[in-house]
Amino acid sequence: MFLCLSLLLIAAGCSGSTAYQKAAQQVAQPTLISASEEELKQALGEPDTVAKTPDNKTLLIYKPPWKIVPGPKDTIYVEIDNGKVAKIFKIR
Repeated sequence: MFLCLSLLLIAAGCSGSTAYQKAAQQVAQPTLISASEEELKQALGEPDTVAKTPDNKTLLIYKPPWKIVPGPKDTIYVEIDNGKVAKIFKIR
């Protein structure tokens, strides 16, 4: 019983968020550079977190759907400057 429950939880965790999966594809192929924030959200979906940088740029954060140890590894960051995508990067 415990084994079945464990496998079910692992399978559910691996399916993950589609927004994160789309963002991961964009890091590999940064085709959204210079896209508007609305175009970005249409392509990737809603981010997990929205923040401001010290230089007043918007930072959209897409977190991996499931992790054993919390941390910034594999988190995808999209920097918006003047309403356009300036950078897309991932911490490894």
